[in-house]
Amino acid sequence: MSSRSIEETLPHRPPFLFITESVAADSDQAKAIWRIDGREGFFAGHFPGNPIVPGVLVTEALAQTAGLIVGCRCSGSERSPQGFLAKVDLKFPTPAKPPCHLVLTASCTHEFGALYRFDVRASVSDATIAAGELVLSVPAADVADPDVAPGRSGATPR
Repeated sequence: MSSRSIEETLPHRPPFLFITESVAADSDQAKAIWRIDGREGFFAGHFPGNPIVPGVLVTEALAQTAGLIVGCRCSGSERSPQGFLAKVDLKFPTPAKPPCHLVLTASCTHEFGALYRFDVRASVSDATIAAGELVLSVPAADVADPDVAPGRSGATPR
């Protein structure tokens, strides 16, 4: 999947689009890469002199990888491809230090209406830096409308 296809699938844009390459994505699993060169702005304040990739950004990159699967599943449907994190259960056994390439994988294990559960893993050189489970909530397409209040199913203005 090209960077253009990633931007067609996900609602994120730089500087908050962390996936730099999608290796594979279908309606069940996805594999993506986040290339980190160490010049990213967040390193200026995240442990200067001993930078590590913030776990919250690794979590977001994994959610974006899961979003590629949701995008494949929602293509042509009434659902918006814009999901929201409903649950995060991740372990971070070792930190990632720049420069590095994070390999991000997600596998959809269950779908319950608007909720999608994923097993996810982030690794650097085959060493796991994060692994666990994410749940995304993917509302009906009209809820993703910025003029509609979150959690409402109709076109109720904010």
